[in-house]
Amino acid sequence: MGGEVVYVSWGGTGQGEAVRAAVDRAGEAGQKLRYLAILDDDQFGELSPALAEAVRSELDWLLHAQLRMVNLQTEVAVQPIIDIRQGDVEEIIVAVVQDAGSQLILLGAPLPTDPRAARRQSIDELVDALREQTGAAVEIVGPES
Repeated sequence: MGGEVVYVSWGGTGQGEAVRAAVDRAGEAGQKLRYLAILDDDQFGELSPALAEAVRSELDWLLHAQLRMVNLQTEVAVQPIIDIRQGDVEEIIVAVVQDAGSQLILLGAPLPTDPRAARRQSIDELVDALREQTGAAVEIVGPES
């Protein structure tokens, strides 16, 4: 496997249990965790540049705090890389995974009921497309996993 596990959250996906599961997976594999938070076009595409930067700044602080709390609650602590991007969900995931050479993508559950942010009709189609485009394993992690 590559040196990073990429955990992805967008549009309200990825609750606390999903983040804990991702931290556990990365820690058990002895890999870094890249927390890829996407400000998707459907929900954030019309933000002004100034407001988008304010949202990114606040999200960065919140994600660092969340991961500090998760590290206190788990047996394996990881040093995460917080990566916040704005745009098309599928395009961003593919670019980040290819750049990092990652072999595992974890999508944080619950996933959106409307996957249009990822240009797909269903989450299954998104998962299949990510596998095909990156060659990485793609799993959904969260309360149900």
